[in-house]
Amino acid sequence: MVDNLNAEIALGTVTSVPEAVQWLGYSYLFQRMKVSPMTYGIDWAEIRDDPTLVQRRRQLIINAARTLHTSQMIIFNEVTEELKSKDVGRIASEFYLLHTSVQIFNTMMAPLASEADVLKMISMCGEFDNIQSRDSESDELVRLRDEFAPCDVGGGIDLPQTKTNILLQSHVSRARIEDFALSSDTFYIAQQAARVCKALFKIALNRKWGYQCLVILSLCKSIDKRIWPFQHPLHQFELPLRSEERRVGKE
Repeated sequence: MVDNLNAEIALGTVTSVPEAVQWLGYSYLFQRMKVSPMTYGIDWAEIRDDPTLVQRRRQLIINAARTLHTSQMIIFNEVTEELKSKDVGRIASEFYLLHTSVQIFNTMMAPLASEADVLKMISMCGEFDNIQSRDSESDELVRLRDEFAPCDVGGGIDLPQTKTNILLQSHVSRARIEDFALSSDTFYIAQQAARVCKALFKIALNRKWGYQCLVILSLCKSIDKRIWPFQHPLHQFELPLRSEERRVGKE
């Protein structure tokens, strides 16, 4: 609900707590709370005193607004109950970022961060919370890290963020992944990372961090074109090896 509320505030359809309470009354969540109140921790006394659950909706909105205000995505005036979107909130709404990801960016983002720092930050986003590490994948992840991850990964191989980082770098390096589950995870990570990286670029641009814009923009191109900045542009065309190189490779 926090991210949905941010989207409504960014669009301008919700500008205050009373409007947000009314907006929540049109949601499917409100209908489920009325049908099955005990599931959401609502006792019968509360239903009796407040059949339309106005106070419950109001409390949910206030808690969500406080979370967005802490994440620097909106301005929440608790006296006037006004809700106003900030640049970061609008960027998050445009690129469908989770508020947990924005909290990580606020903590880890720096004007002089390197490519390795940006990759680590992306791999810790909430968009990749469903990426799980499996014991059967450890050997191939170690191989991918050693052969296809030019940036420092850090952390244990069994951590989900480490796996995300390795697979993202392997995607850029055009690594051949044998495990089907890893290949599927890589495809998902590449799709999400491209969107997150573009949002990071806009945030850095909004903060007027020139060097960070250059680093993130270069990384965006790397994810889209699957080629590192230090590699020759012709590397993306997968040109066949010359006869001499094939012979040396066979030997």
